[in-house]
Amino acid sequence: MRDIAWLAGLLEGEATFGYFSNCPRVVVSMIDKDVIECAAKMMNSYSIGEKLLSNQHKQFVATAYGDRAVAIMKAILPYMGKRRSKRIKQILKMDKNKSRNNKYESINE
Repeated sequence: MRDIAWLAGLLEGEATFGYFSNCPRVVVSMIDKDVIECAAKMMNSYSIGEKLLSNQHKQFVATAYGDRAVAIMKAILPYMGKRRSKRIKQILKMDKNKSRNNKYESINE
């Protein structure tokens, strides 16, 4: 439970929740590599990348999409603020009619 609450807090402040190319996505990025690595592990992230910012800092990015993103959104929804909750519900509603394996019913704590 604590891990999910921690992840929700991080994603509330640092993530983007979107629906791109008919696929739900959760993208979190920041310059703290250790935090992104921890979040990526919890999210079973499909990709971890980095880019150089204009101030010469590296920004690290973890992304989850599809069924994995849906599972993350459902798990963190009770912990999210109004604005993020509204966006997550919109994405889940858009995705409701998509047929996927739903491989991830929940995320590991």
